[in-house]
Amino acid sequence: MLTDWIGKEKIGLKTNGYILFVGRLVPENCAHHLIKTYNLLNTKLKLVVVGGTHPALLEAMGMGNCIVVNDIPPNLETIGNAGLSYEGNKEHLDLVEKLDNLIRNPDIVEKYKKLAVERIKKLYSWKLVADKYEGLINEYY
Repeated sequence: MLTDWIGKEKIGLKTNGYILFVGRLVPENCAHHLIKTYNLLNTKLKLVVVGGTHPALLEAMGMGNCIVVNDIPPNLETIGNAGLSYEGNKEHLDLVEKLDNLIRNPDIVEKYKKLAVERIKKLYSWKLVADKYEGLINEYY
């Protein structure tokens, strides 16, 4: 959660009171889509953009966040059915619809929060990842 990074209370954020983007601030990560979208939404939620170079998507899922990603194949493979995607080729227009729907339907947000945690536990636990790496090493050495 944001609390772990910078202390959300120190910057005036409340639980479930913000939309969070975490990722490298490069064009292909499409933070600009989110900023354009946010400017078109009618919401009291704050927008928080955090630059990061670590596995931010997996961490966000593991912390029980509702995930919305650009529909590039690596993102879609990562989220499976445990998150939502928007059509990046439509720039921010599809993202506006997706976020507006989530803002209006907190029950959907809660559903995807639970699915995200379940997917991380099932597919991305440290033990599972380590076992896969060990299998690859044993296969080639």
